[in-house]
Amino acid sequence: MAEQTFRSPGFFEREIDLTQRTTEIVGVPAGVVGTAQKGPAFVPVTVGSFIDFQNKFGSLDPEKFGTYAANEWLKTDQP
Repeated sequence: MAEQTFRSPGFFEREIDLTQRTTEIVGVPAGVVGTAQKGPAFVPVTVGSFIDFQNKFGSLDPEKFGTYAANEWLKTDQP
């Protein structure tokens, strides 16, 4: 016979995604408009490091200038 598992009403089993942002966002915000390998278009996205940027939009590509602009901005020391 099949085993039944009873749960409380209103209980929904969900995984918790812990692979979000690895660094806290500090410093002066900037908007980068440019091309990238992937990622959402026409949607503002907040990133705290270039690693976060690469996860969303892809790595450096000589054909796409947006990744280089983001890389240069994010590697500057922001107070």
